[in-house]
Amino acid sequence: MFPGLAYIWGHSMHSRADVSSFYLGNEEVAREVTRLIDAGALSSLLDILQEYGLTLGLEARREQEGLREKIGYLGEEGPEKKTKLPRKLPLYQQHAGDPLLRTKAESGPLWDPLATLRTRSRFTIVRRSGQVEEVYMPDHICPECLNELGNKIDECDRVCVNCDFRW
Repeated sequence: MFPGLAYIWGHSMHSRADVSSFYLGNEEVAREVTRLIDAGALSSLLDILQEYGLTLGLEARREQEGLREKIGYLGEEGPEKKTKLPRKLPLYQQHAGDPLLRTKAESGPLWDPLATLRTRSRFTIVRRSGQVEEVYMPDHICPECLNELGNKIDECDRVCVNCDFRW
């Protein structure tokens, strides 16, 4: 899977059901879709999308935890492709040629996860209970209540506008 990930799972993060695994899993899905496109395994699906002018959106959900993330769009134009610029992603890379770091020109016009996946950071938080936890997630999302709208972010100081948690 990811070099060094076993160390992180074994030494600092909880179980596979934590928030970090959600975001790491979404990166794996994006890599797998890229691999399938590169191998030509999705060519008939891409042909259908192109023929009918359709776009297929991929979104990961863990409804029981309130987690959702748009992974990417298959097709000519997804909503985010028109407005967002590519970002460097992710912290954990399989290798220097990680498919998540490809530019749109390299990956082709039909799949661009950099236009939708949010940049992640690995950081340590102190829960309200005093428990210290290392997380890997977009740093604009509150790790306590998962609010992602309007949080105050200033270099190393983040404050949730919903629950006032600081990380």
